Amino acid sequence: MMKSRHRDKQFSPVPADFELYAIEFQDADPADVALILGKRGVKDVARICDFLHGLKKAKGKLPSWVENGCVFPSRACEQSSGEEVAALRFQVSGDTALDLCCGLGVDALALSKRFNQVITLESNPQLAAIARFNFSRMNAENIHVIDRDALEFLRNNPDEKFDFVFADPDRRPEKDRRSLKFEDSSPDILQLLPELMGRSPFLMIKASPLFDLTEAGRILPGLIQSHVISIDNEIRETGFLLSAAELKKLPYRLIIGGSSSGDVLLNPMPERRIFHPIEKPGFIHEPDAAFYKAGVTFEYLQSEHTDFEGIVNAARGYGWSNHRASVFAGRIFEVSDIIPFRPAGISRFLRQRGISRINITRKGMEESVENIRKKLQISEGGDDFLLLTENPGGGRVAMLARRM
Repeated sequence: MMKSRHRDKQFSPVPADFELYAIEFQDADPADVALILGKRGVKDVARICDFLHGLKKAKGKLPSWVENGCVFPSRACEQSSGEEVAALRFQVSGDTALDLCCGLGVDALALSKRFNQVITLESNPQLAAIARFNFSRMNAENIHVIDRDALEFLRNNPDEKFDFVFADPDRRPEKDRRSLKFEDSSPDILQLLPELMGRSPFLMIKASPLFDLTEAGRILPGLIQSHVISIDNEIRETGFLLSAAELKKLPYRLIIGGSSSGDVLLNPMPERRIFHPIEKPGFIHEPDAAFYKAGVTFEYLQSEHTDFEGIVNAARGYGWSNHRASVFAGRIFEVSDIIPFRPAGISRFLRQRGISRINITRKGMEESVENIRKKLQISEGGDDFLLLTENPGGGRVAMLARRM
């Protein structure tokens, strides 16, 4: 029988009159709000200002939660998954899921749409109360919040089994100190792994966008799949699916959200890069950031997903083609001019074209975009792009292009 109890029952998850303050001060600076409310003699000013700050963050990150009147402690909102990311992540379903790290509850809510019951753990009793309040606003009746940490919960419920376990450990347990290491997070997932692997056939661990996917294979026993989630060409999350069963390792799962959405499964292939020089204008295809993160850019450019008739060039991460791919997860540029990479010559060329601002991106070049921009003496912006790369035919080239 599952053991749990709620602490701090007198705590109110929402400051008094917060909804009125949210309307009154929706565009105000928190420092100004603190001064105004202080003069009014309002109690709990610090928490009101913190919630107002969290609400501003949540408007882009958790739009449906804002619409339903949820509340957002600032730090919890900053650390939570985005609504779109949480919806894209899970493919599994079943009877019962365990979420080890509730926080605001975004991941638990996503799980609740796929499982009959979700148990979510939150060691901070005040944040647990806020999560319960938010779940009631989201009409999520199959989520049970237990204000205990993972280790205590597992010890108190030694016989509980789950169809799926999810963990998004706090990577900043100490204020203003962020870590990529699982052993520095709270809870320490590596310490809990043996226990967790005996409680469920599948365990998924969320990690930082900066986490090295190859490192996961070294430190996570039972790893069967790594995933990368990207929204509009920005890496939002890496994650790892583990199983105690001896299952065949699955290809990388690249989850693309935003304007070019979809899932792609790819395995890294042995080096077999055959490139051809870029000699004439055409179309540059830049795969989504998720492919670069997983190290499978070349594999994607050579896969059936791209719908290429044939790749003329795949120079250092750019796909070069005489035609525009009809299906492509990434950005496509139409190239109008190709010139050697010589800063003085490029600056003169751009002036002759009347271009005073330009977006710069480069592949296969160590020099930073900032340094290149200084050499060209040109500001960022506009509709034109300067694509820089090493030409397999020899030397570096600059391509003037516009995004399709």
